[in-house]
Amino acid sequence: MQEDDLGKVTPRSLIVNIPDTCGYEKIFSHNLDLKDPGVSYGYVNWCVENCIGLWGWWFERDISKFYTDPDNHTTNAYLSFEMEEDLVLFNLTHDISHQHTK
Repeated sequence: MQEDDLGKVTPRSLIVNIPDTCGYEKIFSHNLDLKDPGVSYGYVNWCVENCIGLWGWWFERDISKFYTDPDNHTTNAYLSFEMEEDLVLFNLTHDISHQHTK
């Protein structure tokens, strides 16, 4: 492992410098519905550079159509924040249509 200004970097996080305690499938108390099937690299980069607490992203999938129509099932992406302050700051710096969920 190596140290950098964001903490310990492991082989898993080396490519995009995401701390191991953050990232994909990390779900916290404060979630932001991106109303999109994916998470922008810009959003991830913003979180790496600006979040004080832990953060991540996850997907809600409509599995009702997964087997009957696998090319047409819907996926919805969420950003997730440990600290409400990070969620508020993200909302203030990004113009996206969203729903705040718990």
